Amino acid sequence: MTRRSPASAAEPADRCHQFAIGDIGVAVRTPVPHALDDFSSLYDTCRRERGVSGKLIHMEVRRHSKGPIGRRQYDIVGDGEVLSTARTSAEILPHLEWGINRRVIATRSEFVQLHAATLVRGGRGVIIAGPSGAGKSTLTAGLIARGWQYLSDEFALIHARTGMLHPFPRAVSVKAGSFPIVERLGLPLFRKRPYVRDLKGPLGYIRPADVGRNVVAEPAPPRLVVLPRYTGHDTVRTREIPRARAAFRLAGQMLNREMYDARVVPILARVMAEARCYALECGPLDAACDRVESLLGQADTGAPSACPCVNRKSGSKRCCGGQCGRAARPT
Repeated sequence: MTRRSPASAAEPADRCHQFAIGDIGVAVRTPVPHALDDFSSLYDTCRRERGVSGKLIHMEVRRHSKGPIGRRQYDIVGDGEVLSTARTSAEILPHLEWGINRRVIATRSEFVQLHAATLVRGGRGVIIAGPSGAGKSTLTAGLIARGWQYLSDEFALIHARTGMLHPFPRAVSVKAGSFPIVERLGLPLFRKRPYVRDLKGPLGYIRPADVGRNVVAEPAPPRLVVLPRYTGHDTVRTREIPRARAAFRLAGQMLNREMYDARVVPILARVMAEARCYALECGPLDAACDRVESLLGQADTGAPSACPCVNRKSGSKRCCGGQCGRAARPT
C-alpha cells in the first residue's frame, strides 16, 4: 500500500530532468547527484532538454530519516505517493525503474500491459512472455545482439484499440547469473557494475543505445508469441499452441488486468488474430535464438508446424496451425 508523502518531508531538490522513454514521459527529480547522473546516463538518448509533451510521470527521490541501523534511506516518490524506500544510495536506480513501472500501470490505461518483452524484426512484432525466471531478458538480449529491434523488456505495451505493440525501451535488466552470457554476446553492461534492489539481488543493465543507433523500433503488429521456459537442457523444444490458449496464458501475465476485467481475453485474442503462438523449452541461448528466428520465418510463410492432426474439413494431411487445440509434437 502506498502512502502520501508529506510536503514537509521534502528537501530542496533542484535537479530535474525529463525523458521520453518511447511512449512514456518521465520527469525525475532528486537531491542525490549520482542517482540522477546514473538515470540520465542510462537513458541519455531519451532525455528531452525542452521537456516532454503529453502525459508525464513525476518521480522524485527524497532523503528519508535514518533507518534502524543509523543509515540514511531514500523514499522513491511517484506522482506524490511513496512507492518504496531504497536502503542505500546504490539501490536508488533500481527502485526508480520499479517505481516508474508502477506509475505506468496506474496511469496508462490505453495499453494492455504484460509482463513480457517485445521486439521487432522486419516490421513484425514478437511477444516473449512468462513469469520471472523464464529466461525472457536473456533471450531478449540474445536477439538484440543479433540485430533485432527493441520495444521493451519485461513490460509490454499493447494498444487496446489498435493491437499494435508500442515502444517502452527500458534498459534491459539482467540478473547476476546472466552476466557471463551478456559478456559473451558482446553487450556492454552499464557502468560495468551491478546494482542491488532488495531481494532480487545484483542487477545489471544493458542500454539499448549501446547496441545500435536504430535499435529502438516503431510500433509494430504482433506476428509471433513465444512463451519460454528455461530448462537448462542441451536441446530446444517447441510446441505450437492455439491462439485462444495463448491468450489465456498472456492474461495471466497482465499487469493492469483490473482495468479490463472480462474484456481481457477477447482483446488479447483480437491482438493475436494474425500471430502464431509457441511454447519454447530452451537451454543454450544460441539455439533458442535460432529457434525463435525460425518460428518468425514460419509465421511469415505460413509453413506447417509439427501439429499431428489431420484437417478434418478437407481431409488433407495439411497442418491445422494448432487451431484444433491438440498438443503439437515437440520439434
